[in-house]
Amino acid sequence: MKRFLDFKEFITPSLITILYYIGAVLIVLFLLGGVIASARYTGFGFSQLLTIVLGIPLSLLLWRVYCELMILLFKIHDRLVSIDDKSK
Repeated sequence: MKRFLDFKEFITPSLITILYYIGAVLIVLFLLGGVIASARYTGFGFSQLLTIVLGIPLSLLLWRVYCELMILLFKIHDRLVSIDDKSK
């Protein structure tokens, strides 16, 4: 508990994992909702199919890369702290 209160231990990496799953679900829901809404007014066409086939996987991939980069920053910080602790 003391490490948590002294900000020696970060809770953000575990929060990023949770946010990844929430974000992935929201990405899929929003893209499918957008496709359904546009299909309602214009009819289902090539652009809606392209959005489903390319948009959803690409969006999920970019979201995953972003979340992994955030976790990587925290791991780099942990390594630098351990190197600093060894040098003392």
